[in-house]
Amino acid sequence: MKNKKQRKIINKLWKYYLLYSTIFLIMTWVIFHYFFSNNISFIWKVDGWTQHVKALAYYSDWMQNIAKKIIYEHKLQIPLWDASIGYGSDIISVLHYYAIGDPLNILSIFSPDSKINVCYTLLVLLRIYLAGITFSAYCFYMGKNKYSAVLMGSYIYIFSGYVFLHGMHHPYFINSCIYLPLLLLGVEKILREKKSLLFLITVFLSASSNFYFFYMLVLITVIYVIFRVLALYDIKNIKKAIKAIMHIFVSSIIGVFLSATILLPVILLFLDTDRSKIKRTFNLFYNNEYFLNLLKGFTSAEFIGKHTVLCYASLALISIVILFLKKGHNSLKIGIVLFTAFLCIPFAGHVFNGFSYASNRWVFAYGMLVAFIVVTVLQDIDEINSLALIVSCVVLIFYAIKTNEIGTNGVEKSIQTAILIGMLQIAIIVLFLLVNKFCDINDRYKNACSQIASVMILILVLINIGNNGKVYFGGVIQNVSKEFKTFSETNMGEDAPVDQVIKRVSSNDKDSFWRYSGLYECIERNSTLQSGLKNTSSYWSLTPGNISEFMSEQDMFVNYAYKLRELDGRTFLNELMSVKYFVAFANSNNPNIPYGYQKLNDKGCAKKGYVVYKNNNPLPLGYTYSTYIPQNKYEQMSSIDRQNAMLQGCVVDKKVEGYSKTKVIQNKTKIKYTTTLGDGITKNGNKYNVKKKGASITLKFNGNTNCETYLSINDLKMGQEIKPGKYPMMSVIKISALDEKSNVCKKHFDYMVREHNWYSGRHNFLANLGYGESAKKSITITFKKRGIYSVKDFEIYCQPMNQYNQQVNLLKENILQDVSIKTNKISGNISLNKKKILCLSIPYSKGWTAYVDGKKTEILQANTMLMALPLSEGSHSVVLKYYTPGLKAGIIISLIGLVLCIIVSMCEKKQNKFTT
Repeated sequence: MKNKKQRKIINKLWKYYLLYSTIFLIMTWVIFHYFFSNNISFIWKVDGWTQHVKALAYYSDWMQNIAKKIIYEHKLQIPLWDASIGYGSDIISVLHYYAIGDPLNILSIFSPDSKINVCYTLLVLLRIYLAGITFSAYCFYMGKNKYSAVLMGSYIYIFSGYVFLHGMHHPYFINSCIYLPLLLLGVEKILREKKSLLFLITVFLSASSNFYFFYMLVLITVIYVIFRVLALYDIKNIKKAIKAIMHIFVSSIIGVFLSATILLPVILLFLDTDRSKIKRTFNLFYNNEYFLNLLKGFTSAEFIGKHTVLCYASLALISIVILFLKKGHNSLKIGIVLFTAFLCIPFAGHVFNGFSYASNRWVFAYGMLVAFIVVTVLQDIDEINSLALIVSCVVLIFYAIKTNEIGTNGVEKSIQTAILIGMLQIAIIVLFLLVNKFCDINDRYKNACSQIASVMILILVLINIGNNGKVYFGGVIQNVSKEFKTFSETNMGEDAPVDQVIKRVSSNDKDSFWRYSGLYECIERNSTLQSGLKNTSSYWSLTPGNISEFMSEQDMFVNYAYKLRELDGRTFLNELMSVKYFVAFANSNNPNIPYGYQKLNDKGCAKKGYVVYKNNNPLPLGYTYSTYIPQNKYEQMSSIDRQNAMLQGCVVDKKVEGYSKTKVIQNKTKIKYTTTLGDGITKNGNKYNVKKKGASITLKFNGNTNCETYLSINDLKMGQEIKPGKYPMMSVIKISALDEKSNVCKKHFDYMVREHNWYSGRHNFLANLGYGESAKKSITITFKKRGIYSVKDFEIYCQPMNQYNQQVNLLKENILQDVSIKTNKISGNISLNKKKILCLSIPYSKGWTAYVDGKKTEILQANTMLMALPLSEGSHSVVLKYYTPGLKAGIIISLIGLVLCIIVSMCEKKQNKFTT
């Protein structure tokens, strides 16, 4: 009898999910038809192209190569470090945020590089589909067995503004929509059945997939547990409540333990990044515009601000109104009030975003709550009273009036459509209630009427959602053709054009290790992940702190802690990082080529629109110093002096026994200048009041020939950092330098104040305005936005190159030879006529272990971001082996978690068997 009943339930579920899948396919075509009909992929032109799809392609190749090693060579060899990730980074911890750990991305192992764009797009759709599946499962477990109601809630949940914006830009954001219903369902199973397996597995999956969203999921789950425990247990059953909470807590810990193999290395890297250390401020209250957008954005694709997009069907608004006019459901009522309050308070966004800037990326949880309210209300459609319907009509009319008063920006028509659909849905409910009340029909016909009404409301919900999607992707909110790349533009089977050019000119290069650099506009970010080359550009959310610290020490002309935009063409820094090639646009009249680079006349490069320059005297992977510079002495230097110092001595943070300190010789020249203020700008002390967009300051001077010219901007501040008021939080500052032959060098950077999401904490900047045989004579600084700016002072320096080659040749006297770079291993040989410090131009990491002549040797952190080994006189073999920091401990913890999981499962099974 029991089996027969279970089969009946399973058959019903199969029918539901078949219907859900069919409607999903139809809605997918309706909402995303502009993509499909124009051969446009789901790859966003910004982070989607530069990060997500490249990480997925790399992950696919990574898994394929591991599998090939197992199948053909019968050995397990997992690459953990790659020189092509930034300056050389850990694979697991850096790419976890985008690909590694997400179980769905494992499917990419079956995709060739040429089809990874298709795989990427299909995975986005699969994530959306699975979010609806898990939401439905939660609803069914919570006793919501009316399929039409669950379908409405599911589609409102998965086709909301969160998915339209965040899901399409960052596919892994959708994973949180999958895991949240499973986590809450897991909590319910613990509370009701004392079964924790689903919960701890979901904790394991969500923690492994993305640590950032796992943090949000933890907060939301904690809130949910508090609500459910208060609802299920009274004061008399406090012991049972505590026992249930402990059961959930222990299950959570086991799930986290299971994920430690991936989670621990990622957390260790995150704690090492500059992003985790930057202290930002946020306003205590949102401005009026935010609240007006919040009102409009509930039923439209309006971008509200602070990463908030709602865009629900109008039935959601009606359901919330009806909910408050029904008896019971107090947890839902308090929940929607609480979560709406969270949307209105910046501090809540601050907490949900890991105590960083205020951000409402947690709105996927708000969407689930709203969708569940819809299911709850429509589950009992025959219990809706006339008062609730009248109030709903009034609310819709008021909503229509207020949103119409706010103004137009393209979404008003979708709001009007949503309101019209809402009115029709209310009319259907009214008609259904009238038939039930006044027509003499039996229960069978009443149920039929209920089903017909529900189906009609469902159809209107789907029309509403389809219209929202059309408005969002049809050009009103997003111009899809401008925002996303076509499939033909995203063929990962080919290297980026600039990488093809570099491979062409370096095809006969015998050196085993070198990097290329170039103009920022030329280099495609993270392209080396696919080509296997090495450059000086990188864009990953988690960048090791020592790299960011190095860039900050040099006052690099870029204001991001995690976006590495090459090395500003600085000759000294390029040399220290083993840069051998420099690329520029063939038609560029502003190449800003570093000193000592020779143009390669290659017609193939010119056809692709590039010109490549080769360093005549590059440093290899391993070069040597005779002396060292103490870290404290280095920190006392200006940024321009620091780069010169590193060509003379190795900067270390401890005393190196047996080596003398470097006597640093500085040969820069500080240049005097006169200041001319342009139209629309005034000066008061060190403050500049920019009253006109594009206003500028011109510094006139007599520069030196045969040198690099630098502009130092010291203690730059803007707007709210100077005095309270309404000022822009970000401005673009442009700099152009003119020489005696009228050659122009142009640079620009973004400056963000403390309240900005991307604030880096930096206020000092050093701009390289290029090497030239002709002297520079003027520098113009242009402010893109109006506001108040303050600068302690501008300084102009000329750095001659007369000692450069001599310094480089000293570093090249003894170099690491016979260099071999293999999986997790770098090796080479070196001969020294006296003891020296071997510096390796790869980033320092605790994951490296060095062996000199077979003996383990301490690795020094050199020049802030690099590694060094003190070596004695004579010939040495040097071997460095890499293992991801925290991975061994993570594996051990995961194994402990697995044992605990088995023990807990056995105990629960035994206890439940005993109970029954």
